Amino acid sequence: LFNLRTGHAYLNHHASRLNPTISPACSSCGADRETVHHFLVACPTYRPQRERLRREVKAYRELSITELLGDPEQTRPLLRYIHATARFAQTFGNLEPPPSPETPACRGT
Repeated sequence: LFNLRTGHAYLNHHASRLNPTISPACSSCGADRETVHHFLVACPTYRPQRERLRREVKAYRELSITELLGDPEQTRPLLRYIHATARFAQTFGNLEPPPSPETPACRGT
């Protein structure tokens, strides 16, 4: 989340600054620049995941990057969104948040 907050997430727009052989375009939808804003609130590829995120954070208007990245109450839903998109799976592996403290983990019997 820190990298998303600072604009240094390994999305194509930022990666292209570090490595000129990487295109800044979104590899999912082809938009000109894959930025944090594009990934979180605009990419049509992730619309189903974003709708779930919107329901979880009870956003009745457009999602706010400031709120998503700054409000601790939105951290878990945001992590679930990031995991569901699988955008960083190859780089970071499983980003699914652990169960909430108030939600007991399922145990095999």
